[in-house]
Parts: sequence; structure tokens; C-alpha cells
Amino acid sequence: MESFASQISPLTELFATILVHCELSDPLALCREHASLFVSDIRHRYRSVLAALNLLRSESTARKYCLREVSKSLLLMGTTFSEFGISEPENLPRLPADHDSSSECMEQLEDEV
Repeated sequence: MESFASQISPLTELFATILVHCELSDPLALCREHASLFVSDIRHRYRSVLAALNLLRSESTARKYCLREVSKSLLLMGTTFSEFGISEPENLPRLPADHDSSSECMEQLEDEV
């Protein structure tokens, strides 16, 4: 199984790097300004997984998953959103992966919701 670090998108990693290494006056504004790019990126990466695309159909839900990815990337860098005045994203069910079978995905989603 792949580690989370190997699954981080370059866009997510870039945003986390900017947060950590640049002194932004308003990191939340940067996040909001580029939210549509993050949503497009996550939808593109999960385009072949029907169960994931169903979860990502809602713009607000897709944004939450994007924030969760950035949050995990920040943790790998030894920091958290709270250090930048941004609330941590809520817990969400994991997105199904390509190798998950449809029935396993649906069972897991039902268990986690």
C-alpha cells in the first residue's frame, strides 16, 4: 500500500510549503483565492473512482477534502493549520482508491458516516 506522502499532489505540497516557508499576511485568503484549483485537482486525481467522485460532487465537501490533504501535508512538515490561524478540517471518510472494489467502498463509507 502506498504511503500518504507518496500520494500528496504537487499542488497540495506547494501550498503547504508556501504556508510553512513564507510569511503570509493572510494565509486563509490565499487558500480561499485558490480553492477552485484545489477542487479541480482533487476531482481530476479521483476521476476514475466513481464512489470518490460522488463524494466530491459537492463544492463544499470537495473543499473540505482539499483542506484535509493540506493538513496532512503540513503534519508531515511538522506543523498544523492552527499555527497559521486556520481551523483544522473536520474528520471525513477516506476517499476510495482505484484498487478498492465498489462494494468495499460503499460499505466503508456507510460505516464511517
